[in-house]
Amino acid sequence: MRVVLLMLGFFAWQGLFASDCRTSLPQEKLIALFNKLAQKQFQLEFGSSAQFDGLSLEDVGGDLVRIQAQASYQRLRDGDTASRGIHAWVTRCSGTLLIRGNTWLADGQLQARRFQLTDLPGKGIIIGAKNAKRRFIAFVDSRCSHCHRLMGYARALAKNGTIQIEFRQVAYLEDAQSAVSDTQAWLSALVHDRPLLSDEDYLDSLGGFGEAETAATKPPGFAQALSVINQNTSTAKAVIQINQVPGLLIYDRPYAEAYRITSYWEMNRYMQPDM
Repeated sequence: MRVVLLMLGFFAWQGLFASDCRTSLPQEKLIALFNKLAQKQFQLEFGSSAQFDGLSLEDVGGDLVRIQAQASYQRLRDGDTASRGIHAWVTRCSGTLLIRGNTWLADGQLQARRFQLTDLPGKGIIIGAKNAKRRFIAFVDSRCSHCHRLMGYARALAKNGTIQIEFRQVAYLEDAQSAVSDTQAWLSALVHDRPLLSDEDYLDSLGGFGEAETAATKPPGFAQALSVINQNTSTAKAVIQINQVPGLLIYDRPYAEAYRITSYWEMNRYMQPDM
């Protein structure tokens, strides 16, 4: 019951729950919408189409219907067929589908918060070709092992021209002054037009291969680096509302100059295309 109430509350908050619904979609239409929209979810997460079997529908309150199914899809890493159970919720009035944390509208559009670059104050190091197929902004912490792993994959993909990515250092697992010390950010292009620390060396430190350097007195540029990391952290927490790092934004090509946050599985697919 608690899950049902949470789902109802979510749809109501999104403005997708129709309390004045006059026309209820028939079951065959709901199934068709589920198949269409769930396919989009699997393409987004796994880069593969799926076959859905054993569908069952259950009214759970208001115009909300719970759908369970077994999904079969091809894994990109080895071509083998994988299978997993799927739970989703769809509204009879609007045909909106909630699946694996994403909300899909009946017309096939992904309901997500999107951000213009002007909405995202801060600064990072950009690598990769300008004409790369995919563009990202990653919020990473120098003490986050998952961030280190993401950076390793992303730097390799940027080097071969597959992606362009901006790494923005944040302080989630330590205070901002320690974050600056971890990467010697005061020597980097975050502060200087002609940095004393190369982008490669800075990213090595950010990716877990550097050594923190502390000083009795703060060196020139320390305050500026501290300001950048504080701003990056504020943008990640207050604007995008990233609860844990790494956080990855993808440039959503249908929406000019707009970025949206990726889910865990979507992030893995982009950064580990052979998974």
